[in-house]
Amino acid sequence: MQGRCADVVIFSAIPKVLTYRVPDDMNPLIGSRVVIPVRTSRKVGMVIAISEGVDQEGLKPILDVVDAEPLIPREIIELLVWCSRYYHAGIGACLSLAFPPLLRKGGRIDPDRGLLELREKEVPLLQKDIRYTPDQEQAIGAIGKAMDSRRFKNMVLHGITGSGKTEVYLACAMQALLSGRSVIYMVPEIALTPQTIARIRERIPWETALFHSGMSPKARAIEFIKVSNGLARFVLGTRSAIFAPVRDIGLIIVDEEHDGSYKQSDGVPYNARDLALVRARQHDAVVVLGSATPSMDTFSRAQKEAGFITMRSRIGDARLPDIAVIDMRGRKEVLSAELLQAMEDTVAQGEQCLLFINRRGFSAAMVCPGCGKILVCRRCARSLTYHKAKASALCHYCGFFYPVPELCPECGCMDMRPLGLGTERIIEEVQRLLPHGRILQMDSDEITTPNKLAHALRSIRERTVDVIVGTQMIGKGHDFPHLTLVGVVHAEQLLYLPDFRAVERTFQQVVQVAGRAGRTRPDTRVLIQTLIPDHPVIRAIACYDYRGMIEAEEQTRREAGFPPFAYMARCIFSALKPGAAEGVAQQVAKSLHNTGVRIMGPAPAPIAMLRGAQRWHILLTASKRPLLHKAIDRLEKIKVPSSVRLKIDVDPYDML
Repeated sequence: MQGRCADVVIFSAIPKVLTYRVPDDMNPLIGSRVVIPVRTSRKVGMVIAISEGVDQEGLKPILDVVDAEPLIPREIIELLVWCSRYYHAGIGACLSLAFPPLLRKGGRIDPDRGLLELREKEVPLLQKDIRYTPDQEQAIGAIGKAMDSRRFKNMVLHGITGSGKTEVYLACAMQALLSGRSVIYMVPEIALTPQTIARIRERIPWETALFHSGMSPKARAIEFIKVSNGLARFVLGTRSAIFAPVRDIGLIIVDEEHDGSYKQSDGVPYNARDLALVRARQHDAVVVLGSATPSMDTFSRAQKEAGFITMRSRIGDARLPDIAVIDMRGRKEVLSAELLQAMEDTVAQGEQCLLFINRRGFSAAMVCPGCGKILVCRRCARSLTYHKAKASALCHYCGFFYPVPELCPECGCMDMRPLGLGTERIIEEVQRLLPHGRILQMDSDEITTPNKLAHALRSIRERTVDVIVGTQMIGKGHDFPHLTLVGVVHAEQLLYLPDFRAVERTFQQVVQVAGRAGRTRPDTRVLIQTLIPDHPVIRAIACYDYRGMIEAEEQTRREAGFPPFAYMARCIFSALKPGAAEGVAQQVAKSLHNTGVRIMGPAPAPIAMLRGAQRWHILLTASKRPLLHKAIDRLEKIKVPSSVRLKIDVDPYDML
């Protein structure tokens, strides 16, 4: 018997497309959800193709059609299929990226359409009389011209911190919206959305949809349906926003494009920045990759195929703060006398200062001075971070913790002590040296919810705190008008990580946090404490020499054969059974010889044990992308025991 059949992808780990018979009384559409039988259960899936005149013998029927109209356009299905192939991930796992959890379960949402349609029909508000700088006018003009051509264009906006990139984004977004097209505006962290939302609502008179994981399941589903129904053409969010079901995209903005948050570490290891390029090409749209410190991947690509726009000056009288490097060699104090004096002067003047350190907790580890033993996690083989406030040692990978022992478990020494620095230790020093200073801790140990984050940011803006002690969370895109001093403690810490991007990331992180000062006034300073003041990257940071850092790194990476001058994949093997991961890694490495790729390893992963599992990895690099994917295809055909978990990470960002 012949009739209609539908190819369905299930929101689960099932890696393949399933085919079902379409009953005569049903009319599922491509992009709509259906309920189907899978073995003895009922599952919700998405129709990705429909065929006519197909032999239906032996096929199970679709049980129900959830959506009368498609929830996503076909181009998103094409994007997800591409994502599945490129990242060598199951199509079901990729499909789940595009849908809020509530909708994956078959839930139905009927938002208040009347209210939304009223907002959509509003007459655009008159824009505020904004006086753009020459740099902003140049950027707006170049991006606007590219949008007018209605052709795909990748544009890199390299604007120093405080140069007004956000105003450029909003002006170009208005142009796209007025022409009837849609806009996706991505930020790397939920932390940036509150201030960005406020600015957008001042300037954009159309309905805005929010996409980020900090929202409730129902709220996420409502925002999705709002976009799917065409009631919002402006989408703001984190990396998941790239899958928003908007149609006729004219502009995609990737703010702080260098940020590693655009790369998903769990599940499908996609990079939203790279998918923005793929999706914009589908729509003949313009992509703007903006940053004060563009990634080397983006910079290299810009030299070949992208437009490069530079914004060199800050708005108004503001200028980049002067950076002074403090040599900490031979010093025992946590905060130098120079930094402490600057803090005292800043607080006395009623201004704010920020102390930045790339570490949470009180110190890096607990060490015994008698035998040298460091407390390590029993499940991850990584040093435990000492948290004085909790009197415990905590693993930041698996969450394991226990009270700090009075005696060394190895030799019985009674003098276990913390080694290194963390935010709690810095706070303790500030409290001792500046007893009247009002201190705010901003790291992921303290700021655990969006509400706590909003409260912390409000405290800074309302000037109810004097000293902010924070980690990476505070260094991304925030604008604090009364922050006039930034101190960086142990600026070199990232350089010690086993990561070929360590120099680039050190430059990006320190320059970004330095950019929090001096955004509205010229009398600001940045003091950098370091044990390696003569290191090339520290010298480049001190004079904001981005191109100098890039050129030095280019030479190093070319010679080493690392991205962006090669294509890379990381294959991670993990197993609970001792030796199992190593054995499979050795077997896989041998099978990949003569595939045209360079094989590095196998070797123990830098985090050799995680959550009780031993970990080994292999790095594959190739001069051409097809060679890399051909080798991965061969790898996927190798039978790996069920006791060993294999994770394939194409274009890896995390090397730990």
